[in-house]
Amino acid sequence: MSLRNLLSQLILLCVVPLILLSIFLAISSVKNKQTERDIEAANLVKSFATVIDQHLHARISALHMLAASPLVDDASRWHDLYREAQGFQQGFGSHVILADPEMHMLLNTRVPFGAKLPMLPRPKGHAAAPTVLNTGKPAVGDIFFGPIAKEPLVAIAVPALREGNVVFLLLTIFETRQFQERLDHVALPSGWSLALLDGKNEAIARHAPPDLNSAADVDASGRFVIKSAVSPWSVVLEIPRNIYRKPMVEAAAALAIAILGVTLLSLLGGMLTGRRMGRAVASLAETPTPGAPPPDIVEIADVRRILDKSAEKRQRFEMELQESEERYRSFFNHSIDAVLLTAPDGKILQANPEACKIFGRTEEEIFQVGRAGVIDSTDPRLASALEERERTGRFRGELKFMRKDGTSFPGEISSAIFTDRNGNLRTSMIIRDMTKRKKAEEELQEERDRFAKTVDTAPGAICMFCLRPDGSAYFPYASPAIEDIYGLKPEELARDASIMRAMIHPGDLGRVREEITASARALTPWQSEFRYEHPKKGEVWMEGRFIPSREVDGGTVWYGFLLDVTERKLAEKALQESEERYRNILIVAPVGIAVHQNGKIVFTNPAGLRLLGAESYDQLIGKDITTIIQPGNLENSRKRIQRMMAGEQGLYPAEDKYVRLDGIIIDVEVIATLLTYNNEPAIQVIVTDITERKRAEEELRKYRDHLEDLVQKRTEDLAQANLRLQELDRLKSMFIASMSHELRTPLNSIIGFTGIILMGMSGEINAVQKKQLGMVKSSANHLLDLINDVIDVSKIEAGKTDLSIDTFDLSDLALEVKESFAVAASGKGLNLEFQAGSEVKVTSDRRRVRQILVNLVGNAVKFTETGTVAVFAAKTDGGVTIKVRDTGVGMHRADMEKLFEAFTRIHIHNRPLVEGTGLGLYLSRRIAALLGGEITAESEPGQGSEFILSLPQKYPEEKK
Repeated sequence: MSLRNLLSQLILLCVVPLILLSIFLAISSVKNKQTERDIEAANLVKSFATVIDQHLHARISALHMLAASPLVDDASRWHDLYREAQGFQQGFGSHVILADPEMHMLLNTRVPFGAKLPMLPRPKGHAAAPTVLNTGKPAVGDIFFGPIAKEPLVAIAVPALREGNVVFLLLTIFETRQFQERLDHVALPSGWSLALLDGKNEAIARHAPPDLNSAADVDASGRFVIKSAVSPWSVVLEIPRNIYRKPMVEAAAALAIAILGVTLLSLLGGMLTGRRMGRAVASLAETPTPGAPPPDIVEIADVRRILDKSAEKRQRFEMELQESEERYRSFFNHSIDAVLLTAPDGKILQANPEACKIFGRTEEEIFQVGRAGVIDSTDPRLASALEERERTGRFRGELKFMRKDGTSFPGEISSAIFTDRNGNLRTSMIIRDMTKRKKAEEELQEERDRFAKTVDTAPGAICMFCLRPDGSAYFPYASPAIEDIYGLKPEELARDASIMRAMIHPGDLGRVREEITASARALTPWQSEFRYEHPKKGEVWMEGRFIPSREVDGGTVWYGFLLDVTERKLAEKALQESEERYRNILIVAPVGIAVHQNGKIVFTNPAGLRLLGAESYDQLIGKDITTIIQPGNLENSRKRIQRMMAGEQGLYPAEDKYVRLDGIIIDVEVIATLLTYNNEPAIQVIVTDITERKRAEEELRKYRDHLEDLVQKRTEDLAQANLRLQELDRLKSMFIASMSHELRTPLNSIIGFTGIILMGMSGEINAVQKKQLGMVKSSANHLLDLINDVIDVSKIEAGKTDLSIDTFDLSDLALEVKESFAVAASGKGLNLEFQAGSEVKVTSDRRRVRQILVNLVGNAVKFTETGTVAVFAAKTDGGVTIKVRDTGVGMHRADMEKLFEAFTRIHIHNRPLVEGTGLGLYLSRRIAALLGGEITAESEPGQGSEFILSLPQKYPEEKK
């Protein structure tokens, strides 16, 4: 072989491997560049997806803390929850929504608290809220258009779980432009496209060349997709076909040039290239010096650029993560609840400032004592709480906690187990001091109980009436009494009040509408009385009193009550008629009727004017009563007045001498009674001129010793006079009965309306007014009892008592009376006993027998301070007996003799005078006599008394 061939072969052997190596290196370089570019693209997509997931995870974690807060469960504290949500919004830059499982928005930090909110929107595709309701787990939704923000939004929803059930939803809503801003800061090679897509593949954010057509310009090899780990979203990086293939075209051209050049420069180029490549590769392991030129080898320079970009992106992601952690730390430090992060073994890892404040310890002290130092280990609920958290992963309830000073306090705790970023199990505890809350809840419950009792006992219906801007009306609230008053159920009126409006009397409807319109326009209180067609009762009278308030939507709401005043209207009419009859009686009465108060005459009727010789009322009104009483009788009259004003005697009949205005002295018969006039005590006198009768008596006395024939004549005259006197006495009794009957109607109205005022139904009254009204009511009741007793006395004396004879069990009646005094006896600490044999049947007037027993048992309870009141019922020979025995003060024998006299009350030494009319026992004895029986009494001072009612078993036939 020749040297040339040998050299040729040698050169060929040297060059061919170099050429092959060049070809291999060119192809490998293209593949490496494609691989590096693919790695860069994949890293870019993965890094951006990681940032998005961290961004979403941070919000989900913060929402979990809000969902575990006890503020969520208490609607009255949602305003505090709203402020915490605002803190979330300030920290994360996204708004918070609280919604119920029916998708009703309850609060939204995008609008003021309390503003009217729409339903949660239901976007197509993957919606966060429905997903949470179906799975009970946090969810990220697809893009949707916000009805309030008026722009594209995305939502993160977290369930508020209570005992495994979703009771509320917490959502954070943020604009898609937030992601677009993040995406715009991502450095992309020229021509590349990066997009964030939701579950429907709709773009949440996109950064791409304006003329890019993904379907036509991008192959599958140029598309890089990363699914989000915490959402249905995906991050998509697209490289157009021409940009993706550009390195291959450039490499092919370079290969042709390299094959030509490598033959000539293989040796030298190989050596130089080896050296250069070594330096360039070594530079990849070094930190680049600012301003230093990049490696002169393109591939290694590209790797350097990729590494530099990755480091820059990592630094930016770390800064964003730090900002997210700072926002979380701000939320952690400014929470109004104590927040502890612990390990499963009870070691406390973190404690916020509020925890230090509540437990009275520094953060280091809390770390030192651990969970056992802040939770009361003696609390029996602790073991079950730890077991439930271990079993379900969370616990919510109440426990006792310990402060540094050893005191304990009740707290509300919400605790959950979670895994941190390093995969370690951790527990969170959110604790709120419930000391003030418990006290407030107790006070609130007491207030609610008082309000409920007030509503239940109120005679009317307490309600809210709302008039919408469109003119429609409804009752947002109405107490149950509305059904009795209007015949309509509260739930009917809560939907529409037009049915009630249609039932207002046509004659009153126009006026009521005008009054309501005027009240709504000027926001003035509305008070009105109107007629109403009740479905069952017919025409009734209603009274309404309401205070208006303007609503945010322009409507008006009234707060007040509705009251059926039909009885009052009828009573007013009856009172008016009664007063008219009373005035007519006073005008036509043949006897003088006058009222004096504080020693002055304040009222008289025409007969009184004539009796005292006055020509006008001015001559008598205001005149001192002592000026018309003969001086010789003045002292006795003053004593009578003093006894009556002291309450020692309610009705006082007497004879007196009056001095007329013309100086003439007349004999009068006076019946004085105590009453209230213009809200003050006064005395009413009914005066009959008996001068003629006295003169007749005097003449009879003068002529008593005259001749026998004159005696006979005078005797006849006297008989006639006596007949007239008896007639006058009978008329007097009839008049008293008639007058008493007519007085009962206004007195019942006085008692009823005084009670209504005392109950506060007509507005608040002060203590002095309440005391004075109580005196009015007490006096009215006393006067009513007196009138009732006077009526009975009048009927008995007039012989007009009607009896209703029937057969009944006396034991049952006695037991009934005994039970009616059970409350009064219990209030005084008395033991009320009853004893009876077998059936004690009696034929008599049951109502009258009951009246006697009520008087006897009532007196026993009234005059007994301690001990026992006992009632015994038994059969006797031919009759029945009821004994009422007490351990009261007892009486002297002298008092027993006048016990059954009319208008007599026994005064016990060193004891206050007990209120009464002095007619109870008198009436009881008279009624017992009417029924064929009798009442006897036995008593010893300090030993108590025993009253015995004896009745025939059958009402005597001769008395029927």
